[in-house]
Amino acid sequence: MSDQPETNAVSGLNSNPPFRNSVTYSTTVALPYIPVENLYASAGAAGVAISAIDRNFKNAYTQTYNFNLQQELPAGVVMSLGYYGSVGRHLRQPLNINQPNLQTAVRPFARLSTSSPILPGAATAVNINQVSSIGQSDYNAMWLTLRKAFRNGVNFSFNYNWSKSIDLGSLSGTAFQDATRPYTNKGLSDFYFFNVMWFNEIYSLPFK
Repeated sequence: MSDQPETNAVSGLNSNPPFRNSVTYSTTVALPYIPVENLYASAGAAGVAISAIDRNFKNAYTQTYNFNLQQELPAGVVMSLGYYGSVGRHLRQPLNINQPNLQTAVRPFARLSTSSPILPGAATAVNINQVSSIGQSDYNAMWLTLRKAFRNGVNFSFNYNWSKSIDLGSLSGTAFQDATRPYTNKGLSDFYFFNVMWFNEIYSLPFK
């Protein structure tokens, strides 16, 4: 199953220089026009903040699968034992592609281009948050169900779920602790429950 195309993935690009900051000018007799270089200089005065999107960005998808065995037990009880699994791939995750090197503290994109109209050659000591699709998740579970239809006025259902869910980040916007090694974020999902059990029973009273 594929997810619908991601929305707002590219909207952050409109905040990149030179489009980020608005400026206001008033013409005068001495300066009847506004030089373009003045606009660029004013836009650069607020500094640089950069957003990006992976040029190979892919839409997310999931795959689910299961295998079940059912058996009727004495007293009209039906047992179902099954394995359920699913994987999620190309999940959306933010990635700081300008994270300083852990050994040298040097950023991959240390400076703006010398031909940049905004702060040419200026140091970019800022994070560059890129919208990426490198997230993934894995879910595996064993489900045990016991059901008994109405018989002698009794109906019940018992369910036990033993599962494990792993991902790189359960919440939207989860940041990687090390953007150069995203796999170090892999761990148990925030919503993970190892054991889940529930039971319900209905008894029809003989005196109505």
